[in-house]
Amino acid sequence: MPLKNYLGDNEELLLSWGGKPDEDDEFFSTSGSNLEFGATDKRLVFCNSNGSFKDIEYTHISSIEAESDKEVKDISDFDDNGLLLGGLGAIVSVVGILIETMPILLIGIALIMIVMFLNMEEVQKVKIITGDEMHSRINFKTTENISGDLSKIIRNNS
Repeated sequence: MPLKNYLGDNEELLLSWGGKPDEDDEFFSTSGSNLEFGATDKRLVFCNSNGSFKDIEYTHISSIEAESDKEVKDISDFDDNGLLLGGLGAIVSVVGILIETMPILLIGIALIMIVMFLNMEEVQKVKIITGDEMHSRINFKTTENISGDLSKIIRNNS
């Protein structure tokens, strides 16, 4: 369900982005699933493709933190060549183990490492800290550079 379906009549969507809950998040019950995020003139809205959503008004947010990092993409985002090369690396590694030949094992491991290196992406890990909610931290990650704009929206509308 599109994010705009969760907005009030007089509510304006100022920023939207996609992301996932971070591993140590307690706010989202849909850990690991793709979420759609939106910052309106009144609140933050989070929803997933199943129609589950949560929101938080800006008055409940005490701060926002963000850091950039590099991570390996989800395997579902690998291209066909990456999957083929990674699969070949796994097969070569198994053959190296079975015939007890270290150079073959190392070649297989090198192929897997190359695939992982080629499928790295820049992610922004964002923490929204709330003062009076049951879960005092909302942690998510996104490949979009939104933290500066999100911070401005929260400060200008709280």
